[in-house]
Amino acid sequence: MELKLDEGCYSEGEIMQAVERLKDAGLLNDEKYASDFIESRLNTKPVSKFRLREQLRGHFVPDDIIDDALSSVPDDTELENAVELVNKYTRQFNGQCEGDELKKRVYSRLSTRGFSHETIMKAMGEND
Repeated sequence: MELKLDEGCYSEGEIMQAVERLKDAGLLNDEKYASDFIESRLNTKPVSKFRLREQLRGHFVPDDIIDDALSSVPDDTELENAVELVNKYTRQFNGQCEGDELKKRVYSRLSTRGFSHETIMKAMGEND
């Protein structure tokens, strides 16, 4: 918010007052924003915790708040999301390729979503 206001013709004092008023009104809350963002993303498009962290950093959420918000995500969610994507991409690429080429494409898609090699391999193993 500070960066957006700083782009305008506002003094530092005006910016700080505006930010404080928004915080006091409950309209500027990084903890709630991070929590809501993670919940929304996990419900709409399965991604890794790594990717969520990077996206929140892109929104200038402090690392300690990101860590707290991500700690509420169960550990098995990462693998469940990866398995869901393995199934999705296996169906999507079915008929276009098979065998090693299929595995390579599925692996690549999960990798771009931020999943680690270990998680992808586990998810692909569970899909067999």
